[in-house]
Amino acid sequence: MCRPAYPGLPSSLPRKTNDIDSARSSFPVLQLTDSRFYHTWIPCFISPYLYSMNWRAAVEGRPLIEPMYWQAPENPDAYEVPDEFRFGTELIVSPVVTPNDKAAMRGRADVWLPQGTWFDFFDGRRYTSSAANGRRLEAWRAIDRIPVFAKAGAIIPLQKLPDGENINSTMNPSALRVLVFPGANGTFTMHEDDGTPAAPTADTRMILQWGNGCRFSIEPASGAIDALPSTREWSVVFRGVAPSNATAVHVTVDDHPVDSAGLVAYDEGRLSLTVTVPDVPSTSMLSIVMDDGPAIAANPVEQDVTDLLLHAQMLYRTKELALNAVHELGVDAISAIRTMNRGPRYDKDFWVTEMPDAVSAAIQEILLRS
Repeated sequence: MCRPAYPGLPSSLPRKTNDIDSARSSFPVLQLTDSRFYHTWIPCFISPYLYSMNWRAAVEGRPLIEPMYWQAPENPDAYEVPDEFRFGTELIVSPVVTPNDKAAMRGRADVWLPQGTWFDFFDGRRYTSSAANGRRLEAWRAIDRIPVFAKAGAIIPLQKLPDGENINSTMNPSALRVLVFPGANGTFTMHEDDGTPAAPTADTRMILQWGNGCRFSIEPASGAIDALPSTREWSVVFRGVAPSNATAVHVTVDDHPVDSAGLVAYDEGRLSLTVTVPDVPSTSMLSIVMDDGPAIAANPVEQDVTDLLLHAQMLYRTKELALNAVHELGVDAISAIRTMNRGPRYDKDFWVTEMPDAVSAAIQEILLRS
């Protein structure tokens, strides 16, 4: 359907195989249908965002895919990332187009981030680009992930597939998952229709107000509301944030308070606070207010370096030294890690170390994200 024009999207549902992508992997890989990549990035799940961006392309003449230099024609760095592109209004994608490094077990993408605050789409890690000309970096990702970055204040609606519902259904979804990224105000209007040619749209506006707390609002749908289900389940995922006490989360539907007990959950691995509100009428206003938060999450350096080293194919002693350096020195460990190459000095020398360049570069990305 829409896949052929969209780089970075898989062409079909992933299959169980031991050689999914020989260019990126020389080892038996996990089944991608079990990965976070599958459940978030294939077109059937990201279709609410895709459709809204295709509406924008038809009405406003702005294509879904834009090379980076379109919005920064005077910036030479924007021309140095030919594989990177803007994906609608909220996202930047930088596909991995080189083979997996055999030591790091990750592939590298060259990335340019325009000035501002950015978050990894999948796990909420924050990247800071403070210079006026933006920031160049290498992004290292395992086989189940590509570098996708959401701007601060981004709002991305996704389809949430309830148990028993057909993945190929053409009906507008009765359950939606909205990713909300902190750090700035944001707005997004989701467009839907009944599937007939030139049909009028039902429009749902979402607003993030950030600063001195946080307010996220989903306004009543307007326009062709007959195309929508009468009620919806909304799962609002604040990604890239620290944990927040459930009692500090205030939910209202048409200004009527909703008991938030049992509605709030936190995913430490993805730095995500989720508020799920069922049975919200499509013509009602849903508001989520956190007066004192949530705060943007700290960079989980040790956790991510540990995961990287766990999967890296290298000498165990070097892994141990690198992790200890990160634990003791933090960002200053970069210079120490670059020195962790020691050859044998005598027969049966067990203290040999070797730090592969790719592993060192991947650790540097983690340490210097923000």
